[in-house]
Amino acid sequence: MSKFKAVVTDLDGTVTSSNSKISSLNYLAFEKLRKAGIKIIVATGRNYDSVFEVLKKEDQLDFVVFSAGAGIIDWQQQKVIASNYILYQEIIPLIEELEKFKLDYLIHKEPPFNHYFIYKSHNFDNLDFKNRYSMHQKFIIKNPKELKKVSLVLAILHNHDEKIIDIFKEKFGQIFNIVKTTSPLNHQNIWLEIYPKSSSKIKGSLKILEMLNIPKEQVLAIGNDYNDLDFLEFFNSSFVVENAPDELKKRFRTTRKNTDNGFYHLMMKMIFKEK
Repeated sequence: MSKFKAVVTDLDGTVTSSNSKISSLNYLAFEKLRKAGIKIIVATGRNYDSVFEVLKKEDQLDFVVFSAGAGIIDWQQQKVIASNYILYQEIIPLIEELEKFKLDYLIHKEPPFNHYFIYKSHNFDNLDFKNRYSMHQKFIIKNPKELKKVSLVLAILHNHDEKIIDIFKEKFGQIFNIVKTTSPLNHQNIWLEIYPKSSSKIKGSLKILEMLNIPKEQVLAIGNDYNDLDFLEFFNSSFVVENAPDELKKRFRTTRKNTDNGFYHLMMKMIFKEK
């Protein structure tokens, strides 16, 4: 019998392949985990709306922590059971700093409407930023004054030194949760994600685990990027897929690449004891 009672996993680049699809083997892993009574918690940076571009309502999951902790979905009930946001007035000093460094950024509404956003562009050749907002043009808020509650400020770096993230952490780290991640679009640009202090993948996951009365020692965790660090560092049994940055592969044990069903193979090895 496996010691694990829950799995916390990232979604994009961990369970999904490069085409944002979940393979049949990874779906099989979900089914086997559910049949074994092991809770599945997906912790993703995707907002509420885009979660449903990858996951289906009938998928064998238990909970989804979306927008890196801004909200939690009870997947079997299809119900949002937690939501985090801050008031727009609270991010004004942050916006002033973003303007100072001429960063391109987006500001998203509160969950579950956090696919709606406003944006500001300074660098016309920042293609990753252009791709990000053009993909979701239908969700651009026409009147910025309508934005009263905020779940995420996302800045996409372009020819900026990554040390700028340290500057934001030093200045705003006590007020906001500041996360570095790699662009899921071109896998090159660095994104600076700024959430309410109450929002993080680990805080969302812990809220669920406390509700289920599952201790950290009985959790298996897997991720693929810097924005998974909070929960990878917290749990005792943490892995990254082979396609993770070298920095993370030096710190955590690895499984196969996402394109080689790394999630499935890790579940079979660590939980079902298959070779």
